[in-house]
Amino acid sequence: MPPQQNYGYGQQQYAPPYQQGVNVTVVNNAGAGKNNTPLIVEVLLNIFTGIYGIGWLMAGETTTGIVLLVCSILLYLPILIAIAVFTLGLGLLCDFPIAITAIVVNAILLNNTLKRKATQQITMVQTR
Repeated sequence: MPPQQNYGYGQQQYAPPYQQGVNVTVVNNAGAGKNNTPLIVEVLLNIFTGIYGIGWLMAGETTTGIVLLVCSILLYLPILIAIAVFTLGLGLLCDFPIAITAIVVNAILLNNTLKRKATQQITMVQTR
């Protein structure tokens, strides 16, 4: 028996089954969820006690907060006190600009982190 010839009739094409649409609502809470309390606490503690990291811990950045807290207690404050004692107070002229710079840089970095966290809070609601 001779092989059957293919007359160009391909396999039948079937339409995919009907898929029901899905409605998705995206709510971007940018700016609405930013909490400034960690920033305020951090700056106040920096100015009045010289302790860094508490605001970072409040913001949920535990690694950064613990590193700043330990370093400010074990390194930063003893070095500032030693400079003031060994220079009979004249070292405070160098301590203040360093402290102000550290406070400003810390506040800017924490504020940027809080902004980044606020913009990452996106809620997706799926309805059918």
